[in-house]
Amino acid sequence: MDRVRALIGNRRRSHPQLHHNTAIIETESTPNDEDDQSTMLGANEFNDDATLLTTASDNSTIGDLERLGFVNRCPSFIATRSVPFVSILLTRGFFAFPSERSFETYLNNKRRFDHVDPQTALGVPLFHVISSNAVKSMFSGRCTPLMKIYKYVLIRRNNEEDDETTVIKDHDELVFKAKDDSFAIYKIEFCTIYRDIINQERIEDSFVFNNFVTERMVSYSTRRNTDTTLGDLHLRWYGTTGLASPFGSSYIKLLVLDDNFPSYMTCRTSEEYDEQERSTTTRPLGHLPIWARYSDDRATVIPKKRTMRLANLDINETTEVIDDKEGINDGILNVPWNTQVLTCMCMSLHEYESRKDRRHNGSGNPIFLATM
Repeated sequence: MDRVRALIGNRRRSHPQLHHNTAIIETESTPNDEDDQSTMLGANEFNDDATLLTTASDNSTIGDLERLGFVNRCPSFIATRSVPFVSILLTRGFFAFPSERSFETYLNNKRRFDHVDPQTALGVPLFHVISSNAVKSMFSGRCTPLMKIYKYVLIRRNNEEDDETTVIKDHDELVFKAKDDSFAIYKIEFCTIYRDIINQERIEDSFVFNNFVTERMVSYSTRRNTDTTLGDLHLRWYGTTGLASPFGSSYIKLLVLDDNFPSYMTCRTSEEYDEQERSTTTRPLGHLPIWARYSDDRATVIPKKRTMRLANLDINETTEVIDDKEGINDGILNVPWNTQVLTCMCMSLHEYESRKDRRHNGSGNPIFLATM
C-alpha cells in the first residue's frame, strides 16, 4: 500500500514539471511563429535593433539563407538619422527637420534664421508638406495633387561646394537673406504627390520630384502595408492601414524584402498577390532587415515655443559620417538622396494615418487643425 501511495505521489509531482517544460517550449517558439499583426502591435519588437539575422537561428549565415532561396540585398548601414516631424502653430502643414540637433537649434534661435551658420545650416527645416483636399484630389483624377512637399535650400555666395543641381526659379520663395549677402535660404517646390485609385482597390501614389525622378508607392484599400521600390530594391512600409480602416497607425517599419518576396508593386490585383504568396516560399516578415522606423511615441501635446512634435522617423543611412563635431551632417546640406525620398514617403504616410486619428477621436491641436 505504501508503495502505491509513493507511485501516485511521484506522478502528481511530475505534472507541474511537465506543464512547465511545455510552457518553455511555447515561449521560445513564439517569436518565430508570430503573424504580421502581432509583430506590428508589439512595442518591444518595434524598438529592437533588428537586422537580417535578428530572429533567425544563431547558426544561420547569409550563405545558408541564399541556398534556401532567401536573397536579400539590403545595403550595409553605417549611420542613423533621426528626423523629427513638427507642426508650428498657426502654420499650415507640418515640417521635417534633418536631425534632432537641427530642431533644437531652431528652437534656441527662436524659430528665426538670423543666427544660422551657413557652414552647417543647423536650425533650418528640411521639408514642409502641405496637403490639398484629400477627397477632392483622390476622385478628380491624377491632375490634382494630393500634397506638395517644399524643400529648404541654403545658397552660399561664390561657394563651389553647394549643390549645383539646385536651380532657384522665379516662383521659389526667398525665406531669408543674410545682411552681408553671404547666403540666402529659399523654399523650393521639391515633390508633388498624386494619387490614383484603380478598380476601387489598388491605390498608387506617385512622387514626382523636381529633378524629374518619379517614385511610386502601392497599397490596397482593404489591406495593411504599403510597398515601394528604391532603385532595384523592393521595400515595404509595414504597419500602414488600408483605405477602408477608420483607425490610423502609430508604428510603421520600412522593411527590405527578399528578392523572391511577393510585392504589391509587381501585382496588379490583390488576387494576383495572393496567388504569388501561395506559390512562393518566403521568410516571416520579422526576419527581414529594417531600413527605417516611424513612431509617434515622442509626440508632444503641449506646445513648446509654438511647436509640437508629431512623430519621429529613425532612418538608416549608408553615407559615412564625417566631421560630426561641427554638425555638418546634422544640417540640410548633407542629407543623402535616398533619405530625402524615403522621408517624403513617410511624411505622406504620416499625414494619411494621423488624419484618420484626428477624424476618429478629435485629438490634436485645434488651432493647427483649423489651418489645414
